[in-house]
Amino acid sequence: MKMVTRMQGFALIEVLIALFILSFGLLSITDMQLSALSRSREAYYSSLAITQLDSMLERLRANVASDARNDELRRWNQLNLILLPQGEGSYHCQESACEVRLSWRYKQAHSLSLSAHL
Repeated sequence: MKMVTRMQGFALIEVLIALFILSFGLLSITDMQLSALSRSREAYYSSLAITQLDSMLERLRANVASDARNDELRRWNQLNLILLPQGEGSYHCQESACEVRLSWRYKQAHSLSLSAHL
């Protein structure tokens, strides 16, 4: 009579394949997390830029003299450098309409502008 022996357990190749699949899945999850963090940072900077643009428009409304506006621009740009990477802004007023621009650099150049009648 012939004895049939059954193999029990896993072969080394099966374990290696399972580890490869698991490590690929973990790397994919890590990549998604890093991408989400990067996009979250971009959204944060965009939100700060919009707040800063609105702040400068309010400063322009409050100060009608060009010297006072230039002082406000200098203070505003000091704050932009603190809040945004390489943040720098400018404004241009024509009669009662003003346009405020703000640019910053996070991985690539970004720029926003806001116009209003004062």
